[in-house]
Amino acid sequence: MTGTYRDGNGEVESACSIGFWFVHQEYSDSSYGNYAVSVNTIEERTGLDLFSNLSDSIEESVENNSNWQSFQNF
Repeated sequence: MTGTYRDGNGEVESACSIGFWFVHQEYSDSSYGNYAVSVNTIEERTGLDLFSNLSDSIEESVENNSNWQSFQNF
């Protein structure tokens, strides 16, 4: 999941993201926060490079968040 703010020219000024990691099984717990991980964790586990189109400084901060509450408040 991701949220972004753009400047007047449409360029991304700031962004926030969070990843979720679920194994393929049934879950009785419906709290997404229990499964929140950083996008960096998703990248490490999958070998993908996500958000590569963002500037390096924004990409770094976006990919490090693993706090569900922080994401919800963005």
